[in-house]
Amino acid sequence: MYKVLIADDEWMIREGVKNLIPWEHYGFEVASLACNGKDALEKYKHDKPDLVIADIRMPQMDGLSLLKQIRTENEAVPFLLLSGHADFHYAQEAIGHGVDGYLLKPLEEDELIEHLQIVFHKLEQRKQAHVLRQQSVRIEQERLLLNLLAGKPLPPSVDFSRLGLAASRYQIFLVHAGERDALEHLAEQIPHTAVPFAKGGDAGLLICHLQEGLTKSELQQWASHLLAPLRHGALGKCVRKLSAIQVSYTAAKKLLSLAFYADKGSVISELPTVLQDGQLAKKPLSFYEERTYLALHIGEKEPAKQAVSDFLADVAARRMKEASLKAKASELALNVIQRLIASHVLAKEWAQKGYRFTAQLQEAEDFLQLRHVLRCLCDELAANTNVRSNDTAVKKMIDMIDSRYDENLRLETISAVLNYNSAYLGKRFKQETGDYFNTYLDKVRIHKSKELLRAGCKVYEAAEKVGYPNVDYFHRKFKKYTGMSPSAFRKKD
Repeated sequence: MYKVLIADDEWMIREGVKNLIPWEHYGFEVASLACNGKDALEKYKHDKPDLVIADIRMPQMDGLSLLKQIRTENEAVPFLLLSGHADFHYAQEAIGHGVDGYLLKPLEEDELIEHLQIVFHKLEQRKQAHVLRQQSVRIEQERLLLNLLAGKPLPPSVDFSRLGLAASRYQIFLVHAGERDALEHLAEQIPHTAVPFAKGGDAGLLICHLQEGLTKSELQQWASHLLAPLRHGALGKCVRKLSAIQVSYTAAKKLLSLAFYADKGSVISELPTVLQDGQLAKKPLSFYEERTYLALHIGEKEPAKQAVSDFLADVAARRMKEASLKAKASELALNVIQRLIASHVLAKEWAQKGYRFTAQLQEAEDFLQLRHVLRCLCDELAANTNVRSNDTAVKKMIDMIDSRYDENLRLETISAVLNYNSAYLGKRFKQETGDYFNTYLDKVRIHKSKELLRAGCKVYEAAEKVGYPNVDYFHRKFKKYTGMSPSAFRKKD
């Protein structure tokens, strides 16, 4: 609807014009009424009507003076004059100032409607022309910007004012390509020129700051209602020349690639908190997998949750991309589940249940959500293993050796899982078993190897199956605890 301002010093006339016709039917709405020319001018400045209907004779400022004053600010707004006198002189002067119609009182309904239809058609044409001009300028703006982002120089003949690109500073704001529609709506909301563009897999805004600029917090406020259903937005650094805008774009692009580590719906202008001062542990995935598995194998869920948190801190320090991070997290989860099943502490049904958690990992919208899913998995696994969590630390170590003697078990690793000092735990183990940890492990392995040799296994096969990949080392250990070589034992039996 186009807004109308009606000005007349007679209350009856004002209300009469307002109620004479169904304005909405003709595309208009009466936005305000004024009792004189001065009042009309103030309401014009406040309401910005699309059409002014005013009486020629009014106190303080007459209709012609009002027309002249408005024309100094806006040469295009349609203006209809009302008069109780068929005065040709008034009509001539009004026409000279661009009046769109001259109506005699008492006002006839049909005559007003006829003028409104003419004005409506004029306003519609003007609106369409404005849209076409905006589209043309928008195309020029985006073409110029994409050329600059591609490294091309700024043409010397650019008319910054015509293109709406005159500014004190420039900045790039990026989101993912699928969020461009919301971004274009945002461009219409912020009180600065903002040019939408698309480049590769991203959509963005070129923000042309006015003298006072637009702070991150202000942009966050403007974007909050749009970013809430979206994922992230990245804000590059400000540059003072449009020709240097590639610097801002590169910075925003880098931040957007790390947006998974930030809170959902945030505007990122610096490294997300989880990436700041991150210490790279340089540990392979198998290290964290082993810690998680060991902890869950002995019924310790908190050390398991700490292990996955350390894993995620490590990959965050590496600034791993979202897809790679989710793939690694899924691999860790499935490997731990498979190993727990193989160790007979977790039901076989978990071979399928585990994929429910990997699906949740893939759907995680940010780093914190992914970490939450992994830690919940540790809770679920700990609750579903057949390990008694109230066993003593030494009992858990013995159970682990008895079931996993063929693996590379180390006192330091197990101590970390149980959250004990390795020297202290080693001392407790010796006190309760009579053997040092490694001695006890060797005795279990040799006992198992004797069973394998009696069953017909070859020496190298028995060595591998009990955790001695080096046959010569196995030979020395076997002789130390049995007094004979593995071959002699095999022949003896």
